Amino acid sequence: MILLFLNRKPTQYLVLTGNETITIYQETDYIEPGYSAYDSKQNDLSSEVDIKSNLNINQVGEYQITYTLGKVTKTRIIKVIPVMKKYNF
Repeated sequence: MILLFLNRKPTQYLVLTGNETITIYQETDYIEPGYSAYDSKQNDLSSEVDIKSNLNINQVGEYQITYTLGKVTKTRIIKVIPVMKKYNF
């Protein structure tokens, strides 16, 4: 038996760098740890990744950053927590 795959597109891969959940303090800059995207032939597809985010560093809460490459989607959760106030006694 011989299997033929006609017009088969290479498989796409999307890998997040760092943790999938990140905690930051309110009103501090979010620094993107990065991601890599490539196909089964090792072609770099990072420039083709679509990124959507509802991140608001000024508001405490939980937010998502969604990375999409074709049919592959990865999500990073960003938890924005309040800054602890210092008290002088």
